[in-house]
Parts: sequence; structure tokens; C-alpha cells
Amino acid sequence: MKTDAHKFGLAGALTVGVCKTVITLFLWMWPTQTWKFLASAHMMTTLNMLASYMHITLISFLIGVTIHMIFAYIFFSFLVMLYNQL
Repeated sequence: MKTDAHKFGLAGALTVGVCKTVITLFLWMWPTQTWKFLASAHMMTTLNMLASYMHITLISFLIGVTIHMIFAYIFFSFLVMLYNQL
């Protein structure tokens, strides 16, 4: 049975978009706790060196979500196309 690459790519892109939105909301509402969590998730002691460069604006959020969703769609669609070739 073949998997539909377009639908799978859309589902993957939507999932990535939701995750990015949730992380951005957490960074906006609770920046200190979120930075600590992200540092531990990346196995680092601190991400304070990056905190001064990160400014959350509506434009930066929209650009980031759009770029991540486009590349997620391409990645998941390509992955399913390869899977269908097996």
C-alpha cells in the first residue's frame, strides 16, 4: 500500500508549525524557565550567550514558522517518496 506523500508532508509540516508556535509562546511568556529547559534539552548548562540575540517579534515568528513548515513539508514528502519506492 502506498502512502500519500502530499498528505504526509502536510501533516508533518503542521506538526512542526504547532511545536514551533508552542515553544515561541513559552519563550514569550516564561523566558527564563524556557531557556533553562531548552539548555537542558540540548545537554548544555546554559544558553545565556544566545539569549541576548533572541528577540521575539511577530515578523520573526512568522518567518521562522513559515521556513520550518516549508522544509518540514519537503523533508516528510521526500521521506514518503523514498518509502514508497521500497
